[in-house]
Amino acid sequence: MSSDDGKSSVELSKKTVGELKRLRGTLKSRITLLQKFVVKIDSDSLTPLQITELEIRLQSAKDTFNEFNNIQNKIELLVEESELDEHLEYRDIFESLYYSVSAVVQQLIKPVKDSESLDTYSGHEAIQAVFVDVINNSTLQRESRAPGCRAPRPRWGRLAKVPP
Repeated sequence: MSSDDGKSSVELSKKTVGELKRLRGTLKSRITLLQKFVVKIDSDSLTPLQITELEIRLQSAKDTFNEFNNIQNKIELLVEESELDEHLEYRDIFESLYYSVSAVVQQLIKPVKDSESLDTYSGHEAIQAVFVDVINNSTLQRESRAPGCRAPRPRWGRLAKVPP
C-alpha cells in the first residue's frame, strides 16, 4: 500500500464523516421542530385530532431517534480518538432534547388517554369535522389561486354539508 492510498482512505473517511454529520444535523432539526410544535400547543384544550397528531409525531420522533443512533454510531467508529469527546457530547445533547420533548408529549397525551372526558366529538363526528375543515381549507386555497388555475375538487359529497 502506498502513502497515496493511505491519504485517499483518510480523505474518504473525512468526507463520509462530513456527510454523516449533515444527516445527523437534519435529524436533530426534526426533533427541534417537534419541540417548537409542542410549545405552541394549548395543553388545557387538546382536541382528539391534536392528540392523534401528537401520537403520530411521537412515533416519528422515535424513528428519528433510532436513525440518529445508527448514524451517530458510524461517526463514532470513523472519527479519531481525539475527536470522540466532541461527538459524544453531541449525542448527549441530542438525547437530552429527544427525551425531554418525548416526555412532554407523553404527559400531554396521558391525561386524555386516561379520561375520555375531553372528547368533544364522538369518533364519527370528529372524522366529519376533520373533513369539513379540509374542505374549507381547500376552498380557501382554490379562491386564492390565480384566475384560470383550477384545483381538483374534493369528492366527499355529504360530508361537506356537516356544519363545523
